[in-house]
Amino acid sequence: MALGYNLIYGVANILSFAHGALVVVGSFGMLAAYLLLGLPYPLAMAAGVLAAVLVGYLVEITAVRPVIRRGGTWGVMISTLGAALFIEFGIRSLTRGRPMPFPVPFEPVHIDLPLGAQVTLMQLVLVGAGAALLLALWLAVYRTRLGTAIQAIAQSPEIASCLGIDRFRIQFFTFAMASAAAGIAGVLYSIYYGQAFAFMGITLGLKGLVVMKVAGIGHLPGCVATGLMLGLIETMVIGYGESTYRDLVGYGWLLLVFMLKPQGLFGERGRARFESGAALAVKPLD
Repeated sequence: MALGYNLIYGVANILSFAHGALVVVGSFGMLAAYLLLGLPYPLAMAAGVLAAVLVGYLVEITAVRPVIRRGGTWGVMISTLGAALFIEFGIRSLTRGRPMPFPVPFEPVHIDLPLGAQVTLMQLVLVGAGAALLLALWLAVYRTRLGTAIQAIAQSPEIASCLGIDRFRIQFFTFAMASAAAGIAGVLYSIYYGQAFAFMGITLGLKGLVVMKVAGIGHLPGCVATGLMLGLIETMVIGYGESTYRDLVGYGWLLLVFMLKPQGLFGERGRARFESGAALAVKPLD
C-alpha cells in the first residue's frame, strides 16, 4: 500500500484516497474469477490484480485527471474519497455487508525457527512477495526509460513537458503500477486472513498512508522496512494475548517515530535519491 502511495504522490503530488478501495477490488476480483468463472488459482490471482488496474484507470480518468487539469490538486483528495466510497459501498451492496470466505491454496504449515520462534509458510510467502514487488518497482523507476520520465515529472512537471514528456501519459502508467500493487496487497491479505469484506481497504489504506509518511516520501525500500517493523510489533502484541490493542500499539509506535523524526525514518536519503535521478532526467536543458 505504501509503495503505491509513494508512486502516486511522487509523480502527481496528490494523495489518492481511492487507493485503499483498489485493495478491495483486487480481493473480490480474484474471488469472482475463482468462484464464478472457475479460473485456476494463479489465473484468478492475476485476474484480481488486473481488475484493480482497470478500476484504478477509471479512477484516474474520472476523479483525478479532470480535477488536476482544472488546477484543483487538493480537490483530488475529495474526488478520490468519493470514488473510494462508491466502490466500497457498491461491493457492500453486492455482498450484503457480509465477509466472504476466501479460498486458501494450501493448509497452514508452521516452520520452527531458532530460539523457539515459529512462522507460517504464508508469512514467508508474504515477505517474499513484498520483496519481489519492491524489486520490480525499483527496477521500473530507476532502471527503465519510463522510470526516468517518472522521476522527471516528479522533479519538475513543467520542464519535463518542455522535453516532450507527456505528464498525463506518465501519470497513467504510474497509477497502473500503483493499482497493481494495491491489487496484489488485496489478494495476499485475503489469502492470509481467509476472508474478504467490503471495507477492509479503509484500515489498510490508512496504515499504508501513515507508513509512507513515517518511512519517508520517495523511499521505496523504506516503505517495505517500515511495514515489516509495524507488522512485527503488531504480531508481538497479539503474541502477548492483547489482540485488541494491536492497532493502538501499532499506530502509537508510528506516531512516536513521526514525532522524533518528522522527515521520516529514511526520508532525506530516499528523497534525495529520487530527486537526484530526476535531475539527471532533465539535464539536457542545462
